[in-house]
Amino acid sequence: MKKMRLSALLAGVLVVGIGSFAAADVINIDVEAGVPSDTNHSGADGPLSSPGGAFWNFVIGGLDASDLYTEFAGPTPFDIVYLTADGNASYSDPGINNLQDSGSYNAFQILDLLPGQTYTVAAYVGHNGGFLVQDANGSQAYFYGDPGADGWSLPGSQGNGGDYFLVSGLMPYDTGNGEYGLWFSLDGTITGLQISGPIPEPSSLILLLLGGLALLRRTRG
Repeated sequence: MKKMRLSALLAGVLVVGIGSFAAADVINIDVEAGVPSDTNHSGADGPLSSPGGAFWNFVIGGLDASDLYTEFAGPTPFDIVYLTADGNASYSDPGINNLQDSGSYNAFQILDLLPGQTYTVAAYVGHNGGFLVQDANGSQAYFYGDPGADGWSLPGSQGNGGDYFLVSGLMPYDTGNGEYGLWFSLDGTITGLQISGPIPEPSSLILLLLGGLALLRRTRG
């Protein structure tokens, strides 16, 4: 009976700990067309950026990318998975800034987000771009705008006709294989994306597990 109570207590501690060690952070994605003129953006200049958070993941439209990094180059389990992979579905204009120099028309998902949590997204879209994001509550936002390549700037202006769209309160949905994420569809181009929300911290979780095992070992001894 004592062992059962200890095991139940340990399980409860682990469950609480997993929920506790989820820190809010920002993931920046520079979506590129995959052409020689592409330049990876760097800078803490997006609408969701923190001071000093200058790292942007370099992602080619249509090519999946795993374990994206935070704005401070910290590891995460988040992935970007493309639902379409048309190599011609891209836009390129190297004459503007290196976040919006090129982009992709391909639909995609951001996976391995935490269920029951909420996220905020800033999406750099344009060139007659319709933007649809789907979460646990269905289709959350649809915009239409044409800021024009020559009018784009960083950090830019928000809203229809601006440089980016800001959508908050997004809750990941079950994609059907045990992964939770957000789904994005485009009728136009996306050149950059920021996601702000809770990220599990693997190092904290490992320390919690080790501490729990040590406690169990001591009680058994």
